[in-house]
Amino acid sequence: MKNYFLVTTITANPFDNKHIKKIILNTIGQLQKGREHLKVRICDPFSNKQTKRIQGTSLITNDLNPKFNATYNLEFNDFGEFAKDQNFEFDLILFDPPYSLSQLKRQYEGIGQLLPQWQCRRMWTRGKDALAKCVRPGGIVISLGWNSQGWGKHRGFEKVALYNFEQSGREGQYNIQLVIEKKIQHSITDY
Repeated sequence: MKNYFLVTTITANPFDNKHIKKIILNTIGQLQKGREHLKVRICDPFSNKQTKRIQGTSLITNDLNPKFNATYNLEFNDFGEFAKDQNFEFDLILFDPPYSLSQLKRQYEGIGQLLPQWQCRRMWTRGKDALAKCVRPGGIVISLGWNSQGWGKHRGFEKVALYNFEQSGREGQYNIQLVIEKKIQHSITDY
């Protein structure tokens, strides 16, 4: 696994940060190699208003907040189950959820969704379990957050790279971790 450390301006939208945008676009480019006739299938399950359409890709977005123009407006865990039940297959998942309980409460309760206790403790487990089955072997998950946990070997992924982004000129502020993981399983029975 490769480790990188960068000092940058942290933005709320990954595509607004030149370093993160470059990582995402390079990953898409790597996925397109040898598959020029096929579109890279991307899933952004917490799309907010951020995901950019990129030439040579197809995009499925989800955001609980109906004010955002997402393909679906489901709670993440429900979206994961829905995607698995519909046999969606993705080459890339951009996993950029709310990083903390306060961000989660602000986003969900701000649109009238109350948070059950289980969601506060194990917020994304069920959705990750379901969506992991939708990533094709060799596919990628890019996770952003305050930790480097990612999706894990127990879901069939191996860490490829870890980026630590430190706030530029803001000593004492939080860092953002970006984890790139590759699905290493060869068939659904391996999981």
